[in-house]
Amino acid sequence: MMGGMDLRAALLVLIVAVGCGGGGEPLDGPVMRYPTSASDGGVDAEVKGRLELAGDCLYIAFDEVRERYPVVWPAGTTWDAEDQAVVGPSTTRMPVGSEVYGGGGYYKVEDVKRSLGAEAEALAASCVDNTYGEVAFINNEKGAIGPAE
Repeated sequence: MMGGMDLRAALLVLIVAVGCGGGGEPLDGPVMRYPTSASDGGVDAEVKGRLELAGDCLYIAFDEVRERYPVVWPAGTTWDAEDQAVVGPSTTRMPVGSEVYGGGGYYKVEDVKRSLGAEAEALAASCVDNTYGEVAFINNEKGAIGPAE
Protein backbone atom coordinates (compact mmCIF):
# COMPACT_ATOMS: atom_id res chain seq x y z
CA MET A 1 0.00 0.00 0.00
CA MET A 2 2.96 2.32 0.57
CA GLY A 3 5.78 2.94 -1.80
CA GLY A 4 9.41 2.56 -0.88
CA MET A 5 11.11 0.81 1.95
CA ASP A 6 13.07 3.99 2.80
CA LEU A 7 9.81 5.79 3.62
CA ARG A 8 8.70 2.91 5.84
CA ALA A 9 12.06 2.91 7.67
CA ALA A 10 11.85 6.68 8.18
CA LEU A 11 8.39 6.42 9.70
CA LEU A 12 9.48 3.62 12.02
CA VAL A 13 12.32 5.81 13.29
CA LEU A 14 9.75 8.55 13.94
CA ILE A 15 7.40 6.12 15.67
CA VAL A 16 10.14 4.85 17.96
CA ALA A 17 11.28 8.39 18.78
CA VAL A 18 7.75 9.47 19.61
CA GLY A 19 7.11 6.32 21.64
CA CYS A 20 10.15 6.97 23.80
CA GLY A 21 9.13 10.54 24.51
CA GLY A 22 6.87 9.77 27.49
CA GLY A 23 3.76 11.71 28.51
CA GLY A 24 0.17 10.86 27.62
CA GLU A 25 -1.41 7.44 27.87
CA PRO A 26 -1.58 5.48 24.61
CA LEU A 27 -5.15 4.20 25.21
CA ASP A 28 -8.41 6.01 25.87
CA GLY A 29 -11.23 3.48 25.57
CA PRO A 30 -10.96 2.02 22.06
CA VAL A 31 -8.76 4.93 20.90
CA MET A 32 -5.07 4.05 20.43
CA ARG A 33 -3.03 7.25 20.23
CA TYR A 34 0.54 8.45 20.14
CA PRO A 35 1.69 9.32 23.67
CA THR A 36 3.22 12.65 22.58
CA SER A 37 2.83 14.90 19.57
CA ALA A 38 5.50 15.29 16.91
CA SER A 39 6.09 18.06 14.44
CA ASP A 40 7.27 15.81 11.61
CA GLY A 41 4.93 15.72 8.62
CA GLY A 42 4.76 11.91 8.47
CA VAL A 43 3.75 9.91 5.43
CA ASP A 44 1.09 10.70 2.88
CA ALA A 45 -0.80 7.49 2.19
CA GLU A 46 -4.53 8.07 2.12
CA VAL A 47 -6.38 6.93 5.24
CA LYS A 48 -10.11 7.19 4.75
CA GLY A 49 -13.24 5.28 5.51
CA ARG A 50 -16.11 4.88 7.91
CA LEU A 51 -15.54 4.67 11.67
CA GLU A 52 -16.75 1.37 13.10
CA LEU A 53 -16.82 0.18 16.69
CA ALA A 54 -16.97 -3.54 17.46
CA GLY A 55 -16.51 -4.35 21.15
CA ASP A 56 -13.22 -2.75 22.22
CA CYS A 57 -12.06 -2.27 18.62
CA LEU A 58 -12.28 0.99 16.72
CA TYR A 59 -11.80 0.69 12.96
CA ILE A 60 -11.55 2.68 9.79
CA ALA A 61 -13.53 0.55 7.31
CA PHE A 62 -13.15 0.63 3.53
CA ASP A 63 -16.35 -0.63 1.97
CA GLU A 64 -14.84 -0.68 -1.54
CA VAL A 65 -12.40 -3.44 -0.61
CA ARG A 66 -14.30 -4.88 2.37
CA GLU A 67 -11.40 -4.34 4.75
CA ARG A 68 -11.15 -2.58 8.09
CA TYR A 69 -8.14 -1.46 10.07
CA PRO A 70 -7.61 -0.66 13.74
CA VAL A 71 -6.25 2.85 13.90
CA VAL A 72 -3.58 4.80 15.80
CA TRP A 73 -4.61 8.44 16.22
CA PRO A 74 -2.55 11.60 16.82
CA ALA A 75 -1.58 12.50 20.41
CA GLY A 76 -4.37 14.34 22.18
CA THR A 77 -7.15 12.35 20.50
CA THR A 78 -9.80 11.20 23.00
CA TRP A 79 -12.84 8.95 23.17
CA ASP A 80 -16.29 10.28 24.09
CA ALA A 81 -18.03 7.12 25.34
CA GLU A 82 -21.40 8.82 25.84
CA ASP A 83 -21.62 10.07 22.26
CA GLN A 84 -19.59 7.17 20.78
CA ALA A 85 -17.25 9.64 19.07
CA VAL A 86 -13.56 10.15 18.48
CA VAL A 87 -12.50 13.69 19.40
CA GLY A 88 -9.41 14.80 17.52
CA PRO A 89 -6.69 16.93 19.11
CA SER A 90 -8.15 19.95 17.32
CA THR A 91 -11.53 19.07 19.01
CA THR A 92 -13.00 17.80 15.75
CA ARG A 93 -15.73 15.28 16.61
CA MET A 94 -15.97 12.13 14.53
CA PRO A 95 -18.88 9.92 15.63
CA VAL A 96 -18.94 6.20 14.95
CA GLY A 97 -20.53 5.72 11.53
CA SER A 98 -19.09 8.92 10.09
CA GLU A 99 -16.68 9.08 7.17
CA VAL A 100 -13.16 10.30 7.96
CA TYR A 101 -10.23 11.28 5.79
CA GLY A 102 -6.57 12.00 6.45
CA GLY A 103 -2.96 11.10 5.84
CA GLY A 104 -0.79 8.40 7.32
CA GLY A 105 0.29 4.86 6.56
CA TYR A 106 -0.33 1.18 7.21
CA TYR A 107 1.98 -0.92 9.39
CA LYS A 108 2.16 -4.24 11.21
CA VAL A 109 0.97 -4.82 14.77
CA GLU A 110 4.58 -4.98 16.00
CA ASP A 111 4.92 -1.31 15.07
CA VAL A 112 2.18 -0.49 17.57
CA LYS A 113 4.32 -1.94 20.36
CA ARG A 114 7.32 0.17 19.30
CA SER A 115 5.32 3.38 19.39
CA LEU A 116 2.60 2.81 22.00
CA GLY A 117 3.69 -0.15 24.17
CA ALA A 118 2.58 -3.68 24.93
CA GLU A 119 -0.97 -2.88 26.10
CA ALA A 120 -1.80 -1.08 22.85
CA GLU A 121 -0.11 -3.85 20.85
CA ALA A 122 -2.35 -6.42 22.55
CA LEU A 123 -5.45 -4.37 21.67
CA ALA A 124 -4.29 -3.93 18.07
CA ALA A 125 -3.52 -7.66 17.74
CA SER A 126 -6.98 -8.58 19.03
CA CYS A 127 -8.61 -6.11 16.61
CA VAL A 128 -6.75 -6.76 13.36
CA ASP A 129 -9.41 -7.74 10.83
CA ASN A 130 -7.91 -7.34 7.38
CA THR A 131 -6.06 -9.43 4.81
CA TYR A 132 -2.73 -7.72 5.45
CA GLY A 133 -2.61 -7.88 9.26
CA GLU A 134 -2.09 -4.13 9.36
CA VAL A 135 -3.01 -1.15 11.50
CA ALA A 136 -3.67 2.35 10.11
CA PHE A 137 -1.39 5.01 11.60
CA ILE A 138 -2.65 8.58 11.27
CA ASN A 139 0.10 11.19 11.04
CA ASN A 140 0.84 12.52 14.50
CA GLU A 141 -0.32 16.06 13.81
CA LYS A 142 -3.18 18.07 15.25
CA GLY A 143 -5.16 18.29 12.00
CA ALA A 144 -4.07 15.03 10.35
CA ILE A 145 -7.59 13.60 10.08
CA GLY A 146 -11.14 14.84 10.16
CA PRO A 147 -14.57 14.33 8.68
CA ALA A 148 -14.64 13.50 4.98
CA GLU A 149 -16.27 16.20 2.88
